[in-house]
Amino acid sequence: MTDCQLGHTDHELITVPTRVGPMRVYDSAPYMDIAEPGLCPARHAVCDRLRAEGSWEAHDTTVIRSILEVGNRDKIVVDFGANCGWYTLLAAGYGYRVVAVEYEDAFIELLHENVALNHVQDRVTIIQAWVDEAFTLSDPGVDVELIKVDLEGADKFAVEACWPWVNRVNGWWIEISPEFRDDYPHLVNRLTGIGFAARYPDGREFDGDYRHQLNLWFSR
Repeated sequence: MTDCQLGHTDHELITVPTRVGPMRVYDSAPYMDIAEPGLCPARHAVCDRLRAEGSWEAHDTTVIRSILEVGNRDKIVVDFGANCGWYTLLAAGYGYRVVAVEYEDAFIELLHENVALNHVQDRVTIIQAWVDEAFTLSDPGVDVELIKVDLEGADKFAVEACWPWVNRVNGWWIEISPEFRDDYPHLVNRLTGIGFAARYPDGREFDGDYRHQLNLWFSR
C-alpha cells in the first residue's frame, strides 16, 4: 500500500456501484471524522463521494458527458490527475481511447483495478508520472477530443507537455487552483490566444475571476 501521513499501514478497499460502472475505492467511512491533519488516501474526497453517492463532480460530469457524446471516437482523451479513474472510465465507456496520467501509488493501484473491473484495458493507457517542468508526453499521433487537467497547481506543465501538438486538441477541461499558483491568467491567455474560448461549466464566458477554485472549459 501507499504511504499514509497518518501512519495507517493499510486501508480497506471496497467495490461500489457508480454511474460509470463498478469501482474499487478506499473505504473512507472509518477515517473521515479523524481531525488529525495529514494526507490519507482513504480520506480523499473522490473516494468518499464515490462511496457515499456513486458519483463525482455531478455537474461537471454532466457537461463532460455532453462533450464526449457528440465527439469523434477516433480521437483520444487525455486525463491528467486521473486519480482512481472516474473520468477515465467515463471516456472509455463512450468508446474513446484514453491516456490516464497519475502519480500517487494509492490511486495508480485503484486505476489499474478499475480499468480491469470495467473491461476497458484495451482502450486505456496508464502512465505513472509526476507532472512538472521536466514531464513530457509523446505525440499520440491522432487528434485529441478532450484533455482534462486536475493537478492542483501543476496544470501549466500538462499544457506545456501537450503544446507541440496543441493544434490537434479540440478542447480542454482545466481546474483553476489559485491557492496553489498565481499565474493562471497566463495559462488562460495562452490558450485563448490560439483560438480556444474559455467558459464556465455552465457555458457562460469566463470573466477573468481568479479568486476561487473552479473548472474551465476551453473549446474551439
